Amino acid sequence: GQTNIGGYASQRRKRFGFSVLALYNYQKNFDVDDDDFSELPLATSISIHPRLYFYPNERFTVSVGNSYTASNNKGGDMKVIDGKPDSVHRYFEKNETLRNTTTLELKYVIDSNRTVDFKQSVSVFNRDINLPDYLFSGKNSNSFTELSFRSVKGKHTINTGLNIIYDRFRQSAISNDLRLNSTTTTIGAYGQHTWDVSDKLIIESGLRIDKVKYQFIGYGDEEWFLLPRISMLYKFNPSFTARLTGG
Repeated sequence: GQTNIGGYASQRRKRFGFSVLALYNYQKNFDVDDDDFSELPLATSISIHPRLYFYPNERFTVSVGNSYTASNNKGGDMKVIDGKPDSVHRYFEKNETLRNTTTLELKYVIDSNRTVDFKQSVSVFNRDINLPDYLFSGKNSNSFTELSFRSVKGKHTINTGLNIIYDRFRQSAISNDLRLNSTTTTIGAYGQHTWDVSDKLIIESGLRIDKVKYQFIGYGDEEWFLLPRISMLYKFNPSFTARLTGG
């Protein structure tokens, strides 16, 4: 009892381009073992994801996109799902979600060996859970910003960057006194060096520094994290490789 409909289109004309993806899914509630309880919920979802591209010149690319997804699931007693509850048949689980993410990416190629990237995304995730004796509703907001630089010289590739991650959750409905509100901000800097020692051996080393600030109900703190890492990849033959990593 499932139906899936999807469509995709894309095109580029000189300095402009676009792509768009649209999906619709429907799942009929289904009771596999005839115990009046759904193994598959009644579910619908829709997704729309357009993206625009701009090419000012051969070295510079700009892309802007937005992804929207909404879904509605209802499981539990088959009679309740079908809108015929009674004193015996009353249990259900209803889950509604909505997610929207907007992205921006700028890429500039300095030359064949050096590239600069800027990425930004902002997303909102809404969720409602409803049971006969329980209700939960909350919204999660998240943003990610990163500026990175990549340089290649011979057998050496160096990646460096800065990024900021912001995460905020606010609970709007609860069935008890436990509220799960939280806010976290992470500011980080990193560097990574990849060395192609030979056709068989690759060594990758990196260092990341993060400052994290988090706030919960009645508690908050700031911490610094120093995260070193080294990894060695050895190719014995085209079919077998081994990796040793520490950090």
